[in-house]
Amino acid sequence: MSRTSDLDQPDIFEYRDYRSFLRDWFEHRKRTWPEFSYEFFMRKAGLGSKATLHNVISGRRNPREDTLSAFAIGMELDENEAAYLEKLVELALCKTLEERREVLSVMIEDPRFQKDRRLERELSETETRFMARWYCWAIWELARAPGFRAEPAWLAKTMIPAITEEEAAEALELLFGLKFLELGEDGRVSTREIRISTNDVVNQRDAVRQIYRSNLDHAYDSLLTIDHTERFHRSATLLIPDALFPEMEAKLIDVCREIMGNADEAVRSRVRVYQFGVQLFPMSHHVGDDPPVGDEGGDDG
Repeated sequence: MSRTSDLDQPDIFEYRDYRSFLRDWFEHRKRTWPEFSYEFFMRKAGLGSKATLHNVISGRRNPREDTLSAFAIGMELDENEAAYLEKLVELALCKTLEERREVLSVMIEDPRFQKDRRLERELSETETRFMARWYCWAIWELARAPGFRAEPAWLAKTMIPAITEEEAAEALELLFGLKFLELGEDGRVSTREIRISTNDVVNQRDAVRQIYRSNLDHAYDSLLTIDHTERFHRSATLLIPDALFPEMEAKLIDVCREIMGNADEAVRSRVRVYQFGVQLFPMSHHVGDDPPVGDEGGDDG
């Protein structure tokens, strides 16, 4: 299967932690090919031990340069992806905050890591309709829960805020049409493990903005309609140097990935769909070209 057409294939350019990428990549291969194993990877990559990849993923070992080259071969990474993997390892080995900032700056600005980040493409009419409707995303996630019913009347009452039966029926039509949901021979609905990021459709800015606007609107509505024991809201207003932004962005990405990973591992009983969002955006123009006197030379630790 072509890497560019595999929506479920972990995208290395989304990662800031190389062990997380290696783990997600291996788990993806196991899902799509149950016979795949550490031993098979060892042979394909030309490694000396089948435990090498596992030891690196678990944190028992740090990869050497020749190990990374072997990983790139075994994972069929292209030149830019292999270079980015090396940068991820370099980032993990940084000793100081300043070193991390320098490496992150390269990772963010290097054109090799930008042009291959996502395959830009036009959305189909069906995909556009799916992207623009918040309840399609929510129903897709809800379909993983025990007791899910692919019935418009049930879905209309289950969503918060409530939707119409016509909207629920439209969502089911889109989800089954895109094969995000599948109906088994036993009559049960199953979900396909497909990762979708708004970065997949960077040329569809209106659809992406609509998604974020809808999410923010729901966040505000939840303040008025959801009991405080069932929701969590926090915010802070901060003065941040430009040089610190890449580091903060990387930490937020890691936190988001960890929270989503924990949710995926949760026991599937008595569950509900939540909207999780994190925002970090400027509230002023730049002020000052130089750091204030006395702010330089502090201890990074």
